[in-house]
Amino acid sequence: MIFFEIIDNFDKIKEYYAEWNQIFLSGRYEASISVEWTEALLKIRSEKAIISLIVLKDSEGIVGIVPLCLRDVKKYGISLKTLVPIAEHFNTHSDLLLKFNSEELIESFLKALFSLKYKWDVFRINRFIANSPVLDCITTILETKSAWNYEIKRAEPSFFIKLDGNYNDFLKKRSANFRSKLKSVSNKMRSLGYVSFSRDSDFKDFEQLYNIILSIEENSWKHKHGTAITSSEKQRKFYGKLLGSAFDNKWIRFCLLYLNNEPIAFDIGLLKNNKYYCVHSSYNEQFKVGNPGTMLLAWFIEDLMKEGIEEYDWFGEPFAWESRWTDEFRWHKSLLIYNNSPKARLFYLFNAFKNRLKHNDDDQIVLRDPRDIRPEVRSVPTFNDG
Repeated sequence: MIFFEIIDNFDKIKEYYAEWNQIFLSGRYEASISVEWTEALLKIRSEKAIISLIVLKDSEGIVGIVPLCLRDVKKYGISLKTLVPIAEHFNTHSDLLLKFNSEELIESFLKALFSLKYKWDVFRINRFIANSPVLDCITTILETKSAWNYEIKRAEPSFFIKLDGNYNDFLKKRSANFRSKLKSVSNKMRSLGYVSFSRDSDFKDFEQLYNIILSIEENSWKHKHGTAITSSEKQRKFYGKLLGSAFDNKWIRFCLLYLNNEPIAFDIGLLKNNKYYCVHSSYNEQFKVGNPGTMLLAWFIEDLMKEGIEEYDWFGEPFAWESRWTDEFRWHKSLLIYNNSPKARLFYLFNAFKNRLKHNDDDQIVLRDPRDIRPEVRSVPTFNDG
């Protein structure tokens, strides 16, 4: 038998970190539901944020941990109390930390949602990978065992690179034009001066690394645009906490490119289950003519392949420049569960009507330009932001 416990005291969340880590490290969970990622998001939480922890247990102990936050979100002029997993405050692949996938366990989680002491209108998870077993199980329960209104629809895809084989095989799969441009970039960068690289094994101190990253970000186009780590103190705190914890726990991976011994580009992320998750990358705009980001990524991909890493993952929007590196992508699906409140019923009816009028263009990938992304979308939000 599975039962649930709801923890409303924020200070008690740390008491579950040991079991949290044990479950997380035992399976192929997305990086965004790790303790490190959650702690980083909690570090920049609003004092007014309403946070709860659903703890699921069976006779042998804890089998699921899901931290939640309540947000006020405006949709079509309607202010909705929206309940989301804390990890949803970053544009990653969605996931739930459940020790195993069963209808009994997920049904207990859904019952816990409707047992929270505060009122909510909509429960939302934005970006389940389309073939997620957890989402499939939730869908089965919602279709057959509940009277709750819900909505599941296709969400924006993201690209990834398969790193099987070796680097030469990888290049052979790309177009002749791509290979020619890559060679041209390398020649142009080397014409500017002495090019070198460093990676995680070359650093023993995170503060030294983070200062280098911040110096590159301050001179990137992202800084003025508002999407750089240095664009706000909130961004600095989030990335500093996340990457610092990952550095200490030895599941960080990164690469730095130097020109004449000056660091001018970086790619940094997390490694789990032989999969690299790119968290952030940037370059010094002063050296844009040499296209340092392209040269860095080529070297990093080759380095990851030598290490035996199987995949390079971009979990955000599908950017046009990413499509030059890979043909592989994953669709996502979003989940909305509507509570039995007047606002929720109104929002459900509105969405149902809108969806009937919408043309079916779900199979079309809309490639994005990172310079067109609004800063408030790509920045890390506090938990009471709309």
